[in-house]
Amino acid sequence: MFDLEIAQLLHQRCGLVAGEAAVRSIWAFIALVLLPDVSYWRYPRPPGDRVLGTDITRHVWGRLWWRAHLLALPQRFEPYRLLDTFGEAAFDQIFARRRSIGGSRVLIRTLADIWPSIDRSGAPERDVLVDVLKRLSRWGAVVDFEALDQNELRRQVQDAADEAVAVLRAQSQIAGPRHADA
Repeated sequence: MFDLEIAQLLHQRCGLVAGEAAVRSIWAFIALVLLPDVSYWRYPRPPGDRVLGTDITRHVWGRLWWRAHLLALPQRFEPYRLLDTFGEAAFDQIFARRRSIGGSRVLIRTLADIWPSIDRSGAPERDVLVDVLKRLSRWGAVVDFEALDQNELRRQVQDAADEAVAVLRAQSQIAGPRHADA
């Protein structure tokens, strides 16, 4: 809960645009000069990438700002309602693919909006997400998600999720009950 509240606060109050937030030294300054006590409270013995800004996807503050930025719904009553859709590990999966799909705000927002309604049919959530992300990454090579209207984008994301669940369900049936949990 702390991370989600801080993500929203950072995004609302820092006044950064994406280009500025991509500058690693900004996050190092926040972690080591402005908020060192909180940074080290959050990660008592942090590896360097948590405070130095060498990897924004793992930085104590940078990853939170980017999560809020990618999921914020401007001009909506509850602009940060999608922040809690994915846990930290799941969002790390998305943000790790930022060059292919994780940098597309419209795609990530659509996935987050649809995600709670996806019928996973007992398939592990992480497996479904990873498979959906792989499908969207492949499609992104030939489909400009940013150019699709909202209905078509929702259909594309839903299709990716449906296909992922079907494949995972078939794989678990082939493996049989003995290996389904392995």
